[in-house]
Amino acid sequence: MEKRELTKALLAESFRDLVQEKPFDKITVRMITDSAGVIRPTFYHYFQDKYEVIEWLFEEQVAKPVREMVEDGKFGKAAMELFTKIGEDRKYYRKILDITGQNSFVEVLNEKVYEILYAYIHAHRNQSIRLPAGLNDALITKYYTLITVEIIIEWIRSDEENANVAELLEAYSFLLRHSIDSIVDL
Repeated sequence: MEKRELTKALLAESFRDLVQEKPFDKITVRMITDSAGVIRPTFYHYFQDKYEVIEWLFEEQVAKPVREMVEDGKFGKAAMELFTKIGEDRKYYRKILDITGQNSFVEVLNEKVYEILYAYIHAHRNQSIRLPAGLNDALITKYYTLITVEIIIEWIRSDEENANVAELLEAYSFLLRHSIDSIVDL
């Protein structure tokens, strides 16, 4: 890793550590740079604001490796990687979950999950299935993004500190494979 990438990662890790100690709105750029051992202008060389750090961390640590698996057509492994990566740093995600504003974690999560699912659906959708009028890859992706993001958010918020990734993946797979009609007994 070159010096530029190391400095960016150092700033991001400094932010990540601070978020676990202090409320997001109390963290200043000065605190981040002091913790990273660099001068304040260095932060703005890499990031516009703290929200951009949230997005960069998620992209680098979670979305990028998951996207690579999806591009290889390994959706099951990609889902496991998504849940595992978030689970490994669940304390951090719990702290940033309720941050609001542009580029909040929930916005970033929605955007990144949508990008990943759209690429998968668009590349691998069964073309022999005729979609009803008004239904397309984008709408299908929105539907599955909502399911995925809500499951992740509820899992992050849950009180179970040792939430099992395998159980989460099993629940997620169940929801993806069953329609509401197959779940409801009428």
